[in-house]
Amino acid sequence: MRAADHLIRGFLERLWDRRPELGYRIGKHEFHTQEEYKAALRDQLRIQSLKKEGSTPGEIASSYKRQIREQNIFFETVLGKEFMADLNRQSFQQNVKIGKERVEKARMEKAGREETKQAETGKKAKTRKKTKPEKPRREKKKKVREKKPLTMGVLIKRVSMGLFGALLLAGGLYIGIGMLRDYISVKDVERLQAMVKEAARAAIENTFAGHESAVEEEGVPGAGEELIASGDLPETGMGSGATGNSNEVTDLGMNARSRKILPQYQGLYRLNPDLAGWLSIEGTPIDYPVMYLPDDNDYYLKHNFDKTEDRNGLLVLDKRCDPGGFGNQILIHGHNMKSGFMFGTLSKYEEESYYEKHPVIRYDTLYDSREYDIISVFRTTVSAEDTENFRYYEYIRLDDRETFEEFVKSAKEASMYEISGTASYGDQLIMLSTCDYWKDQGRLVVVGRKR
Repeated sequence: MRAADHLIRGFLERLWDRRPELGYRIGKHEFHTQEEYKAALRDQLRIQSLKKEGSTPGEIASSYKRQIREQNIFFETVLGKEFMADLNRQSFQQNVKIGKERVEKARMEKAGREETKQAETGKKAKTRKKTKPEKPRREKKKKVREKKPLTMGVLIKRVSMGLFGALLLAGGLYIGIGMLRDYISVKDVERLQAMVKEAARAAIENTFAGHESAVEEEGVPGAGEELIASGDLPETGMGSGATGNSNEVTDLGMNARSRKILPQYQGLYRLNPDLAGWLSIEGTPIDYPVMYLPDDNDYYLKHNFDKTEDRNGLLVLDKRCDPGGFGNQILIHGHNMKSGFMFGTLSKYEEESYYEKHPVIRYDTLYDSREYDIISVFRTTVSAEDTENFRYYEYIRLDDRETFEEFVKSAKEASMYEISGTASYGDQLIMLSTCDYWKDQGRLVVVGRKR
């Protein structure tokens, strides 16, 4: 492997010397930076190193996939991803072709057997006509078929077929139940979204009518009373300054207990006071409530708003953050669901074109609405064995300038593509984090700066 790496490195350096002639382009793909271009060249060499085996496109694609799997090859750029997509397409077409050939062969064999049977029946009928006149028919005694003894081989075959059928049934039930649960999850979130929109519309109407909608958290809500946050907010965290404890909030000189909850979230807060806010990105499916527990990040990743078990879960504000939105860093977790639910579409930010269409994150705390301009999109891991990974999750408190600037610098350097915006000490930041399967315990993180 070291000799191969040396050859690849030497080839890349010689090719890089010809950069003015060739440009950052490989085929139809154009790359913006030297690092992206070199990564694409490495992917090209990995593709060219594969041995061509087989006579049909499908067989060749299958051999390539087998070599990639056995040699533990992974691709870094869109060049490799498109190559893998093409292999999957050719393998799928080959499988479809084989399936059709098998069905056609079975149909032809069945038709041949039927033709043979009809020919034999006609031959026997002609033979009977040439023989002696028919005698009166006698009732034939039914032959009693002797039962063959049940051998071990037959028993094993029957048991195996039964188990296979049971597994197919169980798999179908599991998939069906999962789809039903996903459907229920979608409907539950749509119900919450409708409540927020209706409450916002009513608040606007009341504002025009000269009335103010507010209710008190405890007791029976009454007209003209204010709904304020529960007593879970820190008693002495506000106005006390930084103490070095990562679970305390940054002092911004504000009294959270006097802040009024936005009208559109008052109804949801009555139903579940674990509500911390609402996250949305315009033009994307991301439009969900954000939950918070002071000592547990996992609960709402496995439960819905009604606190019933749900594999989709909800978005979760990291327990080390302040639920009122104080401090200069917010970290929100969410599952990367294949259905696209929760942060299932966040991985689309790996493409720069997607970022250009959706560059703004909107996050409402219970008390105010905020917009964040995206300044970085990067991939990393949370594996303790990976010592070179960017431990973004350790940067919750950014009280001093050195720590803040260190985080921003690391995030910008790790970004998958260049984004012009950055952040300065004193800005408020947000991080959206989800699983990314490019590597074991991989993570995709999107960072934004408050406007």
